[in-house]
Amino acid sequence: MSAHKDTHTRASSLKVIPMPYIQGEARIYAEMSQPFAAHSHDHHVIGAIRKGARSMICNAKKHSISEGDLIVFNPGDVHECRSCQSCIPYETMIFDSITFSKSFAGNIRLDGPVIRNAEVLNRLDRIFLLLAGESGRDHDESSYDDRTEAIVDAVVEMIDALQTQVPINQEMPHIGDKKISDAKSYIEERFAEPISIEALAEKMGISTYALIRAYKKQYSITPLQDLISHRANHACKLLSLGVSPCEVAEKTGFCDQAHLTRVFKKRIGTTPAAYAREVADSGAAR
Repeated sequence: MSAHKDTHTRASSLKVIPMPYIQGEARIYAEMSQPFAAHSHDHHVIGAIRKGARSMICNAKKHSISEGDLIVFNPGDVHECRSCQSCIPYETMIFDSITFSKSFAGNIRLDGPVIRNAEVLNRLDRIFLLLAGESGRDHDESSYDDRTEAIVDAVVEMIDALQTQVPINQEMPHIGDKKISDAKSYIEERFAEPISIEALAEKMGISTYALIRAYKKQYSITPLQDLISHRANHACKLLSLGVSPCEVAEKTGFCDQAHLTRVFKKRIGTTPAAYAREVADSGAAR
């Protein structure tokens, strides 16, 4: 344990941001000085030391960690940390991390527990920048949008980068073209329904990560991007037929008109109402 007493421990803070789309969360530790007793998790953890230094034991091996290091824990890794003897007395640490479940990632093991990888760090930085813009957002399954998709993409790319030094997930080679094409057909036929990518992966008998990775490899688009594209394209058809934006949102799987407008403008370049007026005006001119 650390030699200093609790009376010297500075006030620390922890901010937790739910990330239901990867069945996990983000954790931001600020001014942390307390030691952590030996423990393990049933999920994966990828984090970055932003400030400070620590002495860490993971699976009975000692590690020194400091600013710029990435910390990676697989489910079941037993770890603990405390202030190191060479540290400035009572020096605090700032540490950011994300967690994601085994149901999202599948049966994989990531390289760790302490690494330096600029690509992974850049992806993690991007995730926290995107999360900073999520304050006050509804985290309901139906509120998926481009920011969420960018976060999921970054997580998938981090997982890919962290598997370079360990055996690749054995699940991946068994995902045949037929299984992924079935997933695409399911999305095309039921795009207006409240489709969960996690539930779709479970239906296919694979992890969410494996589905996203294989789907993107086969179609150059993720399942969520494909789903939203189908919804936006069908919204165009309904709007051109004179259906109101509010009713279009309901018929195409968006949670409300505001969600439709946000997604529609990013893909079509204008609002649903403006698009409907333009189509109506063009028809009247003919």
